[in-house]
Amino acid sequence: MPGLFSAIDNMSAALQAFQQELSVTSNNVANVNTPGYSRQVAQLAEAPTSTYTAGAVMSIGNGVTVSSINRIQDMFLQQRTQTAASDTGRLGTMSNGLTAVQGMLNEPGTSGISDALSSFFNAWSGLASNPSDSSQQLQVQTTAQTLTQRVQTLNQSLNAQATQETQTIGTTLQSIQATVNNIASLNQQIHLGSTSSSQPIALLDQRDQALQQLSKLVDVQSQVNSDGTVNVSMNGLTLVDQTGAHQFPTTYSAANSTVTDVTGTSFPIRSGTLAGEFGLVNTIGAYKTQLDTLANTVTSQVNTVYATATDANGNTNQPFFNVTVPAGGAGSFALAPAIAASSSAIATGVTGKAADSSVALALSQLQNQSIAGLGGQTIQGYYTNFVSGIGTQVSYYNSQVTTQAAISTQISNQVQSISGVSLDDEMSHMLEYQRSYQAAAQSLSAFNSTMDSLMNMIK
Repeated sequence: MPGLFSAIDNMSAALQAFQQELSVTSNNVANVNTPGYSRQVAQLAEAPTSTYTAGAVMSIGNGVTVSSINRIQDMFLQQRTQTAASDTGRLGTMSNGLTAVQGMLNEPGTSGISDALSSFFNAWSGLASNPSDSSQQLQVQTTAQTLTQRVQTLNQSLNAQATQETQTIGTTLQSIQATVNNIASLNQQIHLGSTSSSQPIALLDQRDQALQQLSKLVDVQSQVNSDGTVNVSMNGLTLVDQTGAHQFPTTYSAANSTVTDVTGTSFPIRSGTLAGEFGLVNTIGAYKTQLDTLANTVTSQVNTVYATATDANGNTNQPFFNVTVPAGGAGSFALAPAIAASSSAIATGVTGKAADSSVALALSQLQNQSIAGLGGQTIQGYYTNFVSGIGTQVSYYNSQVTTQAAISTQISNQVQSISGVSLDDEMSHMLEYQRSYQAAAQSLSAFNSTMDSLMNMIK
């Protein structure tokens, strides 16, 4: 039958429950600035009732207890956070890489290829005006050397950037595997630390942080199990399950944006830093092809016209630019040995006479001619479109990064509104729990006083 002892037990349990609520609240306040921390709440529940017989079977409550301590999360928002992280990784990588490429062009300005092309053809125009002027011959040689050097320099820079991106892909693959292993390790600790009424909340937060890091590297999908662990996959490729971590493939095709496992099965990489790095390798490769086309076209077009020239020694069918078979592209773009050795070797006309400027004039007019191999564009127009194309892509990805940042901020604010710690709310809860604790303490004190009175009456 219930009595004072039962009441004292109830108040004692209440004190413990309210004290635990205060402890959880103080922990929230302490972690208000901790990255990845999820707000926690102590879940109160009525303690199991007791039965007694007083003419009939009766039940009476036994106070309150803390049934569990839970972290507050919205799984839908967590999935959106992972998707946003993957998009941020891809777009940021593309933006940074293309911005670096744009910086290599030195356009617009006097130190870029566009200026070198104009100077080269203008030098031929000057030589056509005065074909016997050795200073004009030197000007043609000098501007031609400048043009070849700038094309080669850009080609070398693109090669270096491509090599760097390839090395970065290797580093990213290592980071993916390390993060996968970390998630599997945290999964194991979470599984061992979980009970029917509680879970290791700190480990769950760490695991979610690791999952967020993995999402930025590559697009993954996750599924939470009943014990708090997660299964992680990437477009059909299992990365983490209840058996532990699996190997992320290191064989890849940047051109197809896929990775291939040991069985030969390919899996698409659709987003994340890795997708951005694949995209950069492909894009830089396309830029290199365009630069090769420019170098090969200038070489073939100039050499075709210059082959009709006859120099002072009666030599004809000579190259102006160095010729390789097959065409070597930007990496082999250079003056022919004779032209590089002496500017006086530059011929100006078909007759070999000093006053003949027909070839020089034809070469100066070449810059205004539409070329079928360039899609009907002029040489200068082709390069201008090449530069503007890079600028357009940089502008696009910069804009996408800005938009994605706004989306990520919006999602983050939504997550914080649910899972984040609000000091105002925690102070309000702390005051509520404090008053509940005080009320239970006063009740317990009153019951103790009544018990003392009863004991004194017995004496």
